[in-house]
Amino acid sequence: VINKYKKAEEYFYRSIKLGQQLDRKYELGKSFYEYGLFLKHIGKTIESKQKIEFAYKIFDDIHSIRLKEKISRELSDESKAENITPIVKLMDKQRFSSIIKVIQDICSILNTEELLDNVLLSAIEIVGAQGGYLFIKDNQTDELKIKVSKNIEEPTIPEWIIETVNKIYLTEKTIITNGLHTNKSVICVPLLYKNETIGVCYLFNNLSHNIFSDEDKEVLEAIMTQAAISLVNARLYELATVDGLTKLYIRTHFQLLLQNEFKRSKRYNHPCSLIMAVIDHFKKVNDTYGHQFGDHVLY
Repeated sequence: VINKYKKAEEYFYRSIKLGQQLDRKYELGKSFYEYGLFLKHIGKTIESKQKIEFAYKIFDDIHSIRLKEKISRELSDESKAENITPIVKLMDKQRFSSIIKVIQDICSILNTEELLDNVLLSAIEIVGAQGGYLFIKDNQTDELKIKVSKNIEEPTIPEWIIETVNKIYLTEKTIITNGLHTNKSVICVPLLYKNETIGVCYLFNNLSHNIFSDEDKEVLEAIMTQAAISLVNARLYELATVDGLTKLYIRTHFQLLLQNEFKRSKRYNHPCSLIMAVIDHFKKVNDTYGHQFGDHVLY
C-alpha cells in the first residue's frame, strides 16, 4: 500500500462495513486491528490507538485470548496501559455476565430443538467461531447424529470431521487443534452427563490458526455440561407431556394449556376457539385388526 494510502483506507472501510453488516465479530475485530496497524505505519498514532482499542474490545467480547494478548503488546507503554486497564476490568466483568446469561438461557428451555439451536449459537458466539455442528447420541442406536449446524458450506459432513467427533465421543476429552484439513482452528467438546457422553460440539474458524484458547476450552466445557443436563431435563419433560405414539400433548397437559388459554382470553377480552376432531369408527379398526395396527394407523 506504499503511496496508495487513500485506496488502502477505502478497502479497510469496506471491510469494516461488511463485518458490521454481516455481524461477523471476528472479521470485524481483525479489520479494526489491521487498520490500526496501517494508521500507525503512516504516522496517525491517535487514530491508530482508537482502532486497535476497538479491536481489543471486540476480541474480548468473543473471548479470543491470543488476539487480545497480541493487541495488548501494541498497547504496552505506560500511558496506553493506563487507558486499557479499565477496559480490561470492564470486559472481564462483561464476559462473566455473558457466560452466566448463556447458562441461564439454556436452563430455561424445555423444547429440545430450541435448546440445541440455542446451545450451538451461544457456543459459536462466545468463542468467536465461524460455524459448527452439534451431534447428539440417539438413545435407540447409541450412535451420534447431527442435530444442528451453523454456517456450513459443505453439502455433506466431511469424513475427517466425523472421525474427530467420534474420537471425542470415545475419549470424552476436549481437543483444540490447528490445520484440520480446511478448518484452520478447531475446538471439539463433549457433552457429559453423569460421566457419560451424550453429544459432541464441533466448532471451527477458517480465517486463522490459534483462535481457540485454554480459557475457551474451560468456558465451553462448562456450557456443554449445563447443556447436557438441560437436554436430559427437556427429554424428561417431553416424556411427561407428550404422547410417544402421536407426539401430541397428553390429556392432563392439554387441559392445563386449555385452562391457561381460557384465562388469557378472559384477561385480554379476546375470543377463544376450540376445534375437536374425531376419527369415525376407529374402534372397529382396533377390534378387527388389533391395537398394534390401530397404533400404526394413528402414527
